[in-house]
Amino acid sequence: FDYNMILSSYSRPGYFATIAVVEIYTPLSDIHRYLAEYFSQIIYQVLNKNSGWTGHSIKFEHFLKELLRSKQIEQAVIDRYLREFGWKNTDNYVCVTFKTNYWDKINFLYNNICSNIESRIPHSYAFFYENNIVTVINLDRANISKRQIKDHLAIFLREGLFHMGISYVFFEFGTFFSYYEQTLGALEMGEKYRPFEWCYDFEDYILHFFMHYGTSRIDGRHLCYPGVVQLYIYDRKNKTELLDTLRVYLESGSNAAEAAKKLFIHRNTLYQRMKKIEEIIQVDLKDTRIRLFILM
Repeated sequence: FDYNMILSSYSRPGYFATIAVVEIYTPLSDIHRYLAEYFSQIIYQVLNKNSGWTGHSIKFEHFLKELLRSKQIEQAVIDRYLREFGWKNTDNYVCVTFKTNYWDKINFLYNNICSNIESRIPHSYAFFYENNIVTVINLDRANISKRQIKDHLAIFLREGLFHMGISYVFFEFGTFFSYYEQTLGALEMGEKYRPFEWCYDFEDYILHFFMHYGTSRIDGRHLCYPGVVQLYIYDRKNKTELLDTLRVYLESGSNAAEAAKKLFIHRNTLYQRMKKIEEIIQVDLKDTRIRLFILM
């Protein structure tokens, strides 16, 4: 062209965009170059709204949204989508929901937020849903724990002024909807009882949630203490009765003598079982709040 202009490019793997700033009334300066670099990213993100910033198919996002709408999807279909994405139904997952604000949505910044989350947490998939950012993380593939997720996102959340709700760990992907509901419950209870915090783990607010809603919003089997589920799985694999032992122990008011009598076992046998139970569920049963939660 026969006039001055600045060309600014922005690229990601497989994508490329260029913005031209033309000199018309005012001579171009360094500030115009900085603005060009900024707007090239914004325009690129808007043009590629829901698929440009990700490295995976938009089909996977549609699949996740169908699960969140409580649509009945056959297990074979779920397995196929997960297999195409390199995941398995038996992998361990966690769902995280980030509460966004008005400006995030108006300025299409949620695309950048999703990209930032995925870059910080390997083997994660983030997408915009019902005015929030929903992220599902494959803990097994990422070789990461739920505690490490909180550590990885701590600075990001505080700088962006986000609140985050995090679910239990789950391994049946067809139940994704229930664990998404857990994140919403964690956000609701957390902002009500501890508004000064930035991260709300559903495990810390399950009693509050249960007292508010019972099982009206989430299936009761998805409200169980996570360790109880692990204990149930252990019993099925090893043909033991540790879950029943724990139930009788709690119903006996944590009275070992009374529990042993009801179970028709020696007290030393009960102590051995309780030690094994605490190893599996990874919790201190001396905590009265935990005991109440498990019993409920």
